[in-house]
Amino acid sequence: MKIEKSKIMVIDDHPIIHDGLKTLLATENDLEIIETASSVEEALSKLKEKLPDIAIVDLSLGDTDGTFLIEQVKKLYPELLVLVYTMSEEKLFAERTAAVGADGYVMKTSPPATLKKAIRTILSGDLYFTPESKRRIIRKNQGRGNSPTTLLDTLSN
Repeated sequence: MKIEKSKIMVIDDHPIIHDGLKTLLATENDLEIIETASSVEEALSKLKEKLPDIAIVDLSLGDTDGTFLIEQVKKLYPELLVLVYTMSEEKLFAERTAAVGADGYVMKTSPPATLKKAIRTILSGDLYFTPESKRRIIRKNQGRGNSPTTLLDTLSN
């Protein structure tokens, strides 16, 4: 019996990340990278041709930031799941990415098993954020976090 593989697109401006993730996931019988992109423009173009189940997106892209890409992707393809995979600190950016539609957030400093777990968690219909980030996101959505609490909160994406 053949297992249906979940299709993944990696959007990162570093080719070594594309190759590294392909190598990391090559042995997984349920996950497959079907496409990569290095910029927002390239990602949006390739998404028109081939829609994956999940996109793994870096926040630091050469031509713009990943938050802008996530906003655009969610407007065009609301069903597309998005996992942020970045060096940008989760405590600073997780809420912002969740607000524009990200389904999860993993630091590149995390062990490979964490990335695999995040992908599968999101594909199963759940969100993947650290407990601390989940608390902040929930509080903000409950109305307890509407006013900025730090100077960082006052900045636009």
